[in-house]
Amino acid sequence: MRKAEVLIHTRTKQCDFPSQFTVSPSMVDSDLMEKIRKQVLLSTSSIDSLPENEVRQLVYSCGNYVIAGMVSFLKNFADSNTDDERFFYDIKGRVIFAFVGLVFEKDETNQKIPTINKNILWNIFKDNISDIWERTVIELKRGVTAELDFENETPLEPSAKAENVLGVTMYLSGSDDSSIFSYWLSRALNGENVSFCSNITDIRRVEDKQFNVITTTANIIQRMKMEVSSAKKQNHSSQSHEHNSSSEKKTSESIEKTRLTVQTNSTDTLQTSLIIIAAVLLFIIITMTVLIIRLLT
Repeated sequence: MRKAEVLIHTRTKQCDFPSQFTVSPSMVDSDLMEKIRKQVLLSTSSIDSLPENEVRQLVYSCGNYVIAGMVSFLKNFADSNTDDERFFYDIKGRVIFAFVGLVFEKDETNQKIPTINKNILWNIFKDNISDIWERTVIELKRGVTAELDFENETPLEPSAKAENVLGVTMYLSGSDDSSIFSYWLSRALNGENVSFCSNITDIRRVEDKQFNVITTTANIIQRMKMEVSSAKKQNHSSQSHEHNSSSEKKTSESIEKTRLTVQTNSTDTLQTSLIIIAAVLLFIIITMTVLIIRLLT
C-alpha cells in the first residue's frame, strides 16, 4: 500500500468553487500549493470541449511532491449507480466538473506505482464530499489521507508514438492514455520533473508550454508542426536577408574606399603640378631680375 493525501477542486450543489482547494494536503506549504492550484486550473481550461465520457489525466511534479489525478464532469467519473446522479448538477441544473487527485512524496527507491483509475477517484470524491454536498456554506477539508494498492508491474514505455515538437512531447489522444499516464507517473515518482496532461483540446495550452508532455488531437499536432516549419522558413529568409545586406554593405564600402583613393590620388597630382608651376615661375622671375640688374650696370 502507498499513502497519499487527497486533493479535490470542486464546487458543491449549493456553493461555487472556493478560492482554495475543497480538500487539500497538510504536508504541502502555501507557496507550493499556489503552484499546484495554478496547474490544476490549467488542466480544467476549455473543459466544455472535452470529448464525451472522457477525462483528463494530470501528473505534476512540484518540489518534493507529485500530484496525480483526473479532471472531468462528475458524471464521467461515476458508475451506473443512480444514487450518484445527485452529484452531477448544481442547484441551477448546471453540469459540474471537478479535479480529483492525490499528492505523493517522491521516492526514488520505490519502483512500483499506485493504482489510480476513475473508480478509485470517484470513491475518494464521495467519501470526502458527500457530507458537505448539500450545505449552503462550503466547508474546506485538509490533511485527508488515502491508501492505494500498487500496480502489478512497473509500467513500460507506452507503445503509442510520441513526437517532440518545440520541446513538448506529444501523443495522439486516445491512443493509449492510461499507459501513458502510468508511465509518466512512474517517472515523476522516481524524481523526474514531469508536467503531463491528457486530452488537451485548446492549442493555446499547447503553445504556452505549461505542460511538457501531453496527449492531444492530430489537428493540433499538425498545426504545431506547421508553426515549426514556418519559423524555420522565416529564420532562413532572415539569414538570407542579413547575408545580402552584409554583401551590399561590403560592396558599398569597397566602392567608397575606391572613390576616396581616386580622390586622394587626384588631389596629390594637382598639388604636385602646382608646385612645379610655382618653381618654374620663381625661376623665370629670378632670371629676369638678374638680366635687368646686368643691363642697368
